[in-house]
Amino acid sequence: MNTKHNLIGRMVLGVTLSLCLYSGLAHASPYPVEEAYGVIHEIDTGRQALTINGLTYRVALDARVEIDGSFGAYSMLREGQNVHFFWERHSPQRRQIIELRTVDEIPADAIF
Repeated sequence: MNTKHNLIGRMVLGVTLSLCLYSGLAHASPYPVEEAYGVIHEIDTGRQALTINGLTYRVALDARVEIDGSFGAYSMLREGQNVHFFWERHSPQRRQIIELRTVDEIPADAIF
């Protein structure tokens, strides 16, 4: 009986951890996270960076990228795309995108 409870406990723990990782709860950042909208003006593939609204952001290697509602990748982004993104401020000059999705339009009350 003890072995059965131990197995069930491990299964519950595994499912719980999987859900946390999937939902992004496991991403505990020591940096402030901010949200913004903008237009991609430049893509620097060498630095894995984007210029959006005149500011340069590095894109985290594990950043979640969504293009037109589907899973995407940094390499699929194009200049001129409207985006909604979450980023971390590592220093006054270093900003890193952790999540980005393309949007059809930027809302009138959007945060820049």
